[in-house]
Amino acid sequence: MSADEEDRPIDNGSDEEQSEDARRHTPTISPRCGHITHCVGMNVLVWGGYKEDGQERYLPPEDVWVYNLELEIWSCHRTNGDVPPGMSGCCSCIYDNYLYIIGGHSITGNCNSIYKLNLKDLTWSRVIVLGELFSPRDKATAWYHNEKIYMFGGFGMPISDYLDDHGSFELDPSLEMSYIRNRGWNNQLLVFDVIDETWSNPKCKGVTPYPRAAHATTRVGDNVYIFGGRYLLDRLNDLHCLNLSTLTWSGELTVGSNVPCGRSWHTLTAASNKYIFLYGGYTQDNQPLSDAWVLDVNTLQWTQLDVPDNRPRLWHTACLSRQQDIVIFGGCTNNILDQRLPSVHTNEVILFRLSPKCLQRICFDVVFNMRERTQNDWDSLPYNIKNMLENKVKCVRKKRLSKPPEEAPQIDISRSTSSCVLS
Repeated sequence: MSADEEDRPIDNGSDEEQSEDARRHTPTISPRCGHITHCVGMNVLVWGGYKEDGQERYLPPEDVWVYNLELEIWSCHRTNGDVPPGMSGCCSCIYDNYLYIIGGHSITGNCNSIYKLNLKDLTWSRVIVLGELFSPRDKATAWYHNEKIYMFGGFGMPISDYLDDHGSFELDPSLEMSYIRNRGWNNQLLVFDVIDETWSNPKCKGVTPYPRAAHATTRVGDNVYIFGGRYLLDRLNDLHCLNLSTLTWSGELTVGSNVPCGRSWHTLTAASNKYIFLYGGYTQDNQPLSDAWVLDVNTLQWTQLDVPDNRPRLWHTACLSRQQDIVIFGGCTNNILDQRLPSVHTNEVILFRLSPKCLQRICFDVVFNMRERTQNDWDSLPYNIKNMLENKVKCVRKKRLSKPPEEAPQIDISRSTSSCVLS
C-alpha cells in the first residue's frame, strides 16, 4: 500500500452519518478467506473471498464491508453498477479513488478480468482492456506505482494463448487426472497502464524468480520485495527484489541465518521505508502459522518478533493503518487442504502495533477512558475530536446491547526486545 493511499477517504458522508449508518448494521461480517483488504483513511475496506457454509461459497460481491478503526465497528455498504462475480484469490490496488480488482477465481474458474469500484459513489464498472489480455489466474500479487499496476505470478491457465512476450509457465503435474488439469504456475511480470487501459509484459533484467502463486509482495519506494509462495511441491522462503525504475530483478537475496520457514498464503506489509512485516502462512507440512517477522531492507536481516502463538492465519490479509498499525483480517486457522475436516475461517481483526502511539492518539484514549470525569468539558474540544469521542461512546453503548464479538486484539510489540528496531 502506498503512503498516499491511506489518506484517501471513502466518501461515506459526515461522522454523524457514518455512526448512524453503522448503528443500522449488526457487526456480523462473515468469516472468509481469499478476500481483499485495504486501509483507507481510518477505515479498513474488505471485499470478496469465500467461506465454508456446509459447502464452499463465494461471498456476495455487491457487499463492501468497512471496519472503522477508531470506533471498532463494522458496516456493510451495498454497491451498484457492473458488479463483478463473487471471487477469491484476486489481487487489487487503489488508484485515484478507484479500487481495482484483477483476476481471481469464480464459480466458472480462473478469471482475467479487471473491475474498478468508485470509492465515492460505490459504483462498479468493468474495464474494457485494449489489446491482449493476460492468462486467467488467481493467487497472484499486485502493486501500484507511477500510474501503473504491476502483477506478478499466480496459478491458472497456460500463458501461451495470451500475452506471453516474457516469462515461463510450469504445469501442475498433480492435476493430470483432474477435471481441472492444464493449470499451473507462472513468473510473468505484467504491467497495466491505468491511463491507456492496456497490458504489457516487459522484458526484465537480472534473474527472474521461479514461477509461484500464493506468494506475498510489498513495495518500498522504487523497490518491490517478493517472499515465498508455492511452486510445484515446494513452499518457498526465498526473497527477491525488483527495481521498478530499471525493471531489474535482484536474483535470490542473501539474508542472515535467521530466516522464516518456507510458506504460502502469508502477508508481507511495508511498515516504513525501512521495515517489512511478515505474518502467518502455510508451511511445507501443511500447518498454519502464527509467527511474525520483520525484514530490515537495508541490512537484509530478518528478526522474529515475540507474538502470541494462538492466532494462526493463512490466506488472510494485512494492511498498514493511518496510525501505523498492521491490520490483519480474516483467513483460515487450520489445515485448509485437509479434506477430512472443514476449514475454520475467521472474521477476527488483529492489530499489531510496531511503534508507539502518537501523542494525539494517547491523549484521545486517555480522555475517552476517563470520560466520566472529562465528558462535561468535551464542548471545549475541537469539533472533530468531540465528534469522534461522542460517536465512540454511542458505539460502546450499542456493543453492550447487541453483545457483539470481542474487540480486536491489539498486540503492542513496540517495546518488546525483539522489535526494538522499530521504536
